[in-house]
Amino acid sequence: FRSLLQRIGDQCRERGPQESQRLLGRRRPLLSLYEPSLQEVPGLADEPPLVELPPEAARLRLFSYLEETLAALSAESPLLLVLDDLQWADELTLGFLAFLASTKIHARLLLLATYRVEDLGDSLDRLLELPSFERFELKRFDEAAVSSMVGDMLAMDPPPRNFCRFLSRHSEGNPFFVAEYLRTAVADSDTHKRITTQ
Repeated sequence: FRSLLQRIGDQCRERGPQESQRLLGRRRPLLSLYEPSLQEVPGLADEPPLVELPPEAARLRLFSYLEETLAALSAESPLLLVLDDLQWADELTLGFLAFLASTKIHARLLLLATYRVEDLGDSLDRLLELPSFERFELKRFDEAAVSSMVGDMLAMDPPPRNFCRFLSRHSEGNPFFVAEYLRTAVADSDTHKRITTQ
């Protein structure tokens, strides 16, 4: 959530002390431990120091403060958060997502998270079983979908059939690998000539 906190800090600097108070207020000292640029937002110089708490209470306070900040941010307009590669999330992030699922903020917040099914660990699997989450499994691309992707990326209609078949076989239908193979092929001028003349 660091990039989100950075964006919140930017918004506070753009809009001034009132926005800092609305989005951060007393929460700033704790959240700035995770995103130091929050120390520089205007209008919040006299917050009381953080009280030390036992680990579980400190964790709950962090989750509550972050949820309150998200609630304040989504009060103006609904919020979409996109988290990529959730399979690599640490326990603190997964714990916060589970906490968030138990609050009422999800009426104004849509969280879209991607993860690799083959890397799904027990903690993430338990999180995704919560009723607030819906799973949509995207299947690997077949040859027709790979051809469509290649055609779009190369602006070719139709794209070279043999090349698409090669990409489909070697990428195993993974769209990320299709794009990377294609970028590499286009960067290699000899390969690019062969593709465009097929």
